[in-house]
Amino acid sequence: MLKFGLPSFAALLLMMAIISIVRSQPVRKQVAPPATPPVAAYGNEVAAVGLVEARSENIAVSLPVSGLVTA
Repeated sequence: MLKFGLPSFAALLLMMAIISIVRSQPVRKQVAPPATPPVAAYGNEVAAVGLVEARSENIAVSLPVSGLVTA
C-alpha cells in the first residue's frame, strides 16, 4: 500500500498545486504603448529610449551643487 499509495498521493498533490498556480496567474492583454517609439531620422542611426547604466558601478556625472551650467 505505501509502496505505491504515498507516491501516487504526492503526485496528485503536485498536479493540484500546479493547476492551482496556473489558474491563479492573471491574463495579460497586449495593449498599445502610451507613446510612439522613437524613429531614427536617418538610415544609419539608432533611435531608442531607455536607461544606460555603467557595467561596473554608477558614475556621478552631474555637479555636486545644484544650479544652471553656463559656458
